[in-house]
Amino acid sequence: MSTQALDYVSSLQNRFGTIDYSQWQGVRQEFYSYVKYPTAGSNTITFFADTLGQNNVTRFQTNMPKANSFGQTYFLIKSIHTGIRIANAALNGTGTGVTTYSTLDIDNIASDYLNGFLEAGYLDFSIGSRPFLQIPKPFLYLSPLASEPEVYGRGFSLMTTAANNQQVVQTDAPLVTQASGRSRAFIIEPSILVEPEQAFSIAINFPTGSVPITSTNVVNDSTNPLYVGVTLDGILLRPLQ
Repeated sequence: MSTQALDYVSSLQNRFGTIDYSQWQGVRQEFYSYVKYPTAGSNTITFFADTLGQNNVTRFQTNMPKANSFGQTYFLIKSIHTGIRIANAALNGTGTGVTTYSTLDIDNIASDYLNGFLEAGYLDFSIGSRPFLQIPKPFLYLSPLASEPEVYGRGFSLMTTAANNQQVVQTDAPLVTQASGRSRAFIIEPSILVEPEQAFSIAINFPTGSVPITSTNVVNDSTNPLYVGVTLDGILLRPLQ
C-alpha cells in the first residue's frame, strides 16, 4: 500500500467519489443541546434528540436543524464542550441581611460540583453504530472550553455586633462553577466529519447507576430545574446559494 498522501486521497476518491468544495461555503458554527437533569438522576442522559420547536423545545435548549443529524450540510467537529444551566442559582438567599450560610448549597450547587454527578459518568459519541469518542467525567474534561471546576471565595456578606460589642463576620458560601478559557479547549484531533443526513448520537452514561442531585434545596424539577448540555464547535459546510 502506498504511503504517499496523494495516492491515499486518490484511492479514497476512486472508492467513495469526490465533492467540488468550490460550490460549498464554510462558516464557523456551534450546535448545542441542553436537557433537564432529574433530581433523582438517570442512568443515561441523551442529547441532540430534539429539534427547535419540537415538543415545546426552545432555542434555550437547542439549535439543531434535525434530530441527531445536521441535515443537508457537512459539519467538521473541531471541539466539544459541556455546560450547566439553572434558572435561579440563588433560590434560598442573596447573602445579605440576616441570612446565615450553614451549608454550601444555599446559594449554588457547590456539592454537586465537588462530590456529585459532575464527578461521574462518561460521554459516548457515535456516528451510526461506530463509536468515535468515549470520555470520562465529561463535566470536568469537557467543561466550557474544558477544565476542572473552580471555587471562588466571595468575601463576607455583613458584619454584626455581638452582645459584648465584638463584631462578627458572616461569610458568603463559595461560588463553584466550570472553569473557562480558550487555551483550555478540548480539541478533537483529527477533526470528525459528519456528512449530510448521517445520524450521530451523544449521551452521558452513568454505568454504576444514576447519581441524584445533592443540592435539592436549590434544584427542583418543576420550579427550578437544572439543565446539562453538550456543545459541538466546528466548521459548517453548506451549498452556495
